[in-house]
Amino acid sequence: MLIDKGVDFPKKFKKFVKSCKPCYILLCTRRSEYRTWKRIAGFIYGFLLGIAFHYLILVDLDFTEDAAFFVGTFICLLLAFGCAFSAQIRCIILLTFPNFGGKVGRGVLKAIVLAVLISGPIENLTDNGKEVVRVFACTTALTFNLTKTRIKLMFKPFADAIKSMKTDVSEIKDTVRSIKDMSAPVVGEVEDEEEMKKIKEENDYLDEIMGDTKRSKIIEEKLKEAPNHTNKGEVVEAERIQTLYAKKIEMKCEDQFTRAAMKCRTVFAKGYDSCYDTVTWLAAWILCWPMKLDFICNIVESLGGAGKCDPSKYIGSGFGEGYKYLKDSRKTFSDNFKNVRLQFKVMKLPKVKELLDAKEAAKAVLHDVILKKEIIMGILVVMKRLLAFLFLRVLLNCQKYHDKYLRDIEYDNQYISKYFRKIDYRRRIQEKHTLLPLKKIERIKLVDPWARRPLKNEKEEIIRSTITLLIEMITATTFVLLDRLFYEALDLVRRHAKIDYVQTGKHDLKLEIKGR
Repeated sequence: MLIDKGVDFPKKFKKFVKSCKPCYILLCTRRSEYRTWKRIAGFIYGFLLGIAFHYLILVDLDFTEDAAFFVGTFICLLLAFGCAFSAQIRCIILLTFPNFGGKVGRGVLKAIVLAVLISGPIENLTDNGKEVVRVFACTTALTFNLTKTRIKLMFKPFADAIKSMKTDVSEIKDTVRSIKDMSAPVVGEVEDEEEMKKIKEENDYLDEIMGDTKRSKIIEEKLKEAPNHTNKGEVVEAERIQTLYAKKIEMKCEDQFTRAAMKCRTVFAKGYDSCYDTVTWLAAWILCWPMKLDFICNIVESLGGAGKCDPSKYIGSGFGEGYKYLKDSRKTFSDNFKNVRLQFKVMKLPKVKELLDAKEAAKAVLHDVILKKEIIMGILVVMKRLLAFLFLRVLLNCQKYHDKYLRDIEYDNQYISKYFRKIDYRRRIQEKHTLLPLKKIERIKLVDPWARRPLKNEKEEIIRSTITLLIEMITATTFVLLDRLFYEALDLVRRHAKIDYVQTGKHDLKLEIKGR
């Protein structure tokens, strides 16, 4: 049965390939037939292999765009012309496919998987780690800014109030000066002595002319002498001011009568002179004598005497006390705000060497992480380039197998081939000794490629390779799952980490003023 199946398989394959003429020409015709078509197909086949080599191997070498293009083009043309004109190159290239299942091929596949892990999950982990550090740095800066804003919210109103108080003090000083300026006319009216001297002289002069008692003496006797300025009692000072102002008012009133009398006497004198100059001296003595009756100008006596200028009827009893309070208030304002100085000082903390604020510290941490990430990425690039060159081991192993197979007849010659089956079938027809079917001891040395059951050493190799593959799969899956878990955690933070801060405050200022 094995012989029939082994012999019939090529016939069935040829029968199947005949349905596709191009495939039949390429695979089932003699070497000397259709050479042009075979070379064209080999050129296309080699060029496609070069493109695959470019995208699977050269991409991981991190060449520049121009360098990758020229190297890829060179390899594509090399493989294309090699497959078109060299049977050995075609054989070596075909040997690479089954060789990936061998020991060297599995090592290269492991390297490819490792390169994929490096360029995928591991590189992604480094990028996400950098992002985590950046987020922590941003969080530190955010915390610093929030604290700074809170302190500003707490203390800036007080600082602004103190600064505005400095302006208010200047305004208060100006107001005090304006109070002093506004009260100056009142003080002059009440306490000015120069005007009193002039009025007294005018009144005394008129009284001497009229031959009357001096009204100034009458007023002084009536109101008595005001107390001296040396008296410090508030009541005495108020009475002094009251008496002084009453005396001044009465003297001013008397001065008005004096001015009227003087005006009257001047009119009589002018009338007499005018009359005397107009008529003769005899007629003047007879006609102008009425102009000598200037006693009529004594208006004070005519109106009822000095009682008409009594100031007690018009000045309130509390005038002196009120005026004293006015002067004291003006003096108090002036004294209290004379030396007022509002000063404040912003305390500047001494600069500490090598002390970084939150923003600079965050930048420094992020810079260190970026620097270390660049180092790691450089190492990963070197590793990917080294892993990419491991593909050459497969080609070298195929070249070695090709050379040994052609030079050493015993090398890898334990397979039951098509030609072996053909000879054994011919010997069976001739009723000679045959090898097929194989005996138990022969199955260890010879290998039937079409047998379904694996050999003992093949079973051991399959079990060992399967366990190794499982361990490698678990390791690779662990990196992938870690990367996925890290991604999900960061994505969860991204979707739910938005926080809006609103800071409001209320300030209660209690002022306790102590003083005399």
